[in-house]
Amino acid sequence: MYKRSLYKLCYPMLFVVLTAALPGCKKNDYLTGGTINNPKVNMTTYDYLQSNSLHQFDSVLLIIDKAGLKELINQQGATFFAPTNAAVYAYLNVRTLAMQKVDPSAKYTLDTLFRYDLARVADSMRMYVINQPLTYDKLTADGAKYATQLPGDTAVVAFVPTNSAVLGYFNQISNVPQIVTYFQLWQPLEDPFQAVNIPNNVGVANICQTSGIQTTNGTLHVLANGNPLFFYGTKK
Repeated sequence: MYKRSLYKLCYPMLFVVLTAALPGCKKNDYLTGGTINNPKVNMTTYDYLQSNSLHQFDSVLLIIDKAGLKELINQQGATFFAPTNAAVYAYLNVRTLAMQKVDPSAKYTLDTLFRYDLARVADSMRMYVINQPLTYDKLTADGAKYATQLPGDTAVVAFVPTNSAVLGYFNQISNVPQIVTYFQLWQPLEDPFQAVNIPNNVGVANICQTSGIQTTNGTLHVLANGNPLFFYGTKK
């Protein structure tokens, strides 16, 4: 009975957010759309994002192209925590609201970003790249600190357990589902630590909606739509 339940858990068709390490699934598989997939794709990280049938990364790729960062996310052995278009739109909205406190008619658009902030954005995008392969076998529940490609920036990456039914938990399973989670650190984090206990004034968490994809050059984890690009406005 348990075996059957765990098997069914790997195929949840109604997941809003997709888990990365569910009980009963092969450790090297990844989940997307509620379906287990072979983790290896015969494309670079950039090409895989570009091939997305739902065009969830079009705005992100436009920023990458304008900023000249294609080689960065395609560098051998790199791990890219890819934001989606939703993160870009959230960022533009937050910037617009800030500008409208001064000028109610102001609007911050992608054109504004490219015209005035491209150099700064090119630097900030580097926070999503870690120059080593963070595959499932490298991750733990406690988490570890990693230098990102943004100078002076550090992130924590961990498997974070969940007891949310939406994320695959139910009380008849023997192992709690775990989700690959990226913590952007705003302040130094002392050792030892556990990722789940990182205070929100020290770091902001973003779970991955798809994870464990092995491209021809590195590893790809896709961030859920919960935070604006660059975690803008989340710093306490």
